[in-house]
Amino acid sequence: MNKSAMTPDELSAEGIKVLCRELGPVNAARFIQQLSRGSGNYVDERENAFGSMSVEEIFAEIKDARARNSDRSRSANADTN
Repeated sequence: MNKSAMTPDELSAEGIKVLCRELGPVNAARFIQQLSRGSGNYVDERENAFGSMSVEEIFAEIKDARARNSDRSRSANADTN
C-alpha cells in the first residue's frame, strides 16, 4: 500500500491496525474512545438531572432505587412460584 497516497478510509483502517498491534484491541478501543469528544453540554445536563443535589444525596437515591427494584424482582419471582 502506498502510504503517502492513502484515502481517508485506508488511513483509518491502517491506523486501527497499528493501534491494535501496538496496544492490543482493548487498549486500542479505549484510546479511540478517548478521542471522541461527544456532544452536548455536560454542565447543563448535570444541572437539569441533579440540580443542587450533593453526591451523597444522589448516591442515596441510587441505593433507594436499587432496593425498590430488588424488592419488585423478589415479588415478581414469588408470584411465579
